[in-house]
Amino acid sequence: MNAVRKIFSLTNAERLLMFKCYAFLWIARLGLWTVPFRVLQSFLKLFTPKEQGKVATDKEQAEQIVRATKAASNYVLYATCLTQALVAKVLLARAGYDVQLRLGVMKDEQENFQAHAWVESEGRVLIGDNNQLSEYTSLPTTSPDVQCKF
Repeated sequence: MNAVRKIFSLTNAERLLMFKCYAFLWIARLGLWTVPFRVLQSFLKLFTPKEQGKVATDKEQAEQIVRATKAASNYVLYATCLTQALVAKVLLARAGYDVQLRLGVMKDEQENFQAHAWVESEGRVLIGDNNQLSEYTSLPTTSPDVQCKF
């Protein structure tokens, strides 16, 4: 089944979610290429509600957002774990989930640094889980209220 047929087999709500994921993935990807990370975080924060954590507990909705983010990332150049984590954080927060972006580093077998990004909610990894997640040293989280001047 090709991509066009897949899109038309979705419900209107699923298509809208895929479009949002695709648009935010491109915004995040282009932002990561062109502006400092803190500026991009501040920009993406404009799309999240002021009051996070309004008690969204529907695991199916969270999984749907994660699946859509992963699916749409197949159509965005270099949609890395960081790109996907940024988008999932925005969309999950918009849906009312209290989520945190986590960044971690580790050294591989050749002593090279590896970095990874993931999103957690209530101690559960929603996107970015991999077999080596426990080997990463989590960096201190950045404050979402960092002031950036454009």
